[in-house]
Amino acid sequence: QDERDFARLSHHDLPVHHPALRNALVVPFMGNGQITGMLVMANRRTEFRQERARRLLKPLMDIGGSLLASLRAEAEKAALHATLEEFRATLDATLDLILIFDEQSKRFTYCNQGAQEQLGYSEEELIAMPPTRLLDSLSLSELTKRLAPLRKRQQRLVRLNATLRR
Repeated sequence: QDERDFARLSHHDLPVHHPALRNALVVPFMGNGQITGMLVMANRRTEFRQERARRLLKPLMDIGGSLLASLRAEAEKAALHATLEEFRATLDATLDLILIFDEQSKRFTYCNQGAQEQLGYSEEELIAMPPTRLLDSLSLSELTKRLAPLRKRQQRLVRLNATLRR
């Protein structure tokens, strides 16, 4: 379907008792490069002058632009989510112990299957506990001090040698 299809409409294609079409302004709604719907303004007593049509359609165009931006953002979010899920699956597949720690909340935000198996805790238990509960030799202040170069972007990696409690 496209705009030309509308031009080919006859009075037989319209509902019973519908007035004849004298003129119409058709605004196609696009999705994935195809027309998914149309807004039709028809049967004005006078022709649609371009300037008036632009002024009438500006709010619709703005809403349409916002809607498309929102749809694009949702698509980008879905793509990012898929990438994160792939990353998570990769981390879960390794036998290495991987824990991701949020310094502000002082909690783990992620633990892979290897961490759960090696430490003997469930994911829920690890996410709920403070990291210092696992670290035998480091206090919270010592851990914060050791991670400071990461926060200040002085280093991209900090190596910690620690004994973890099971």
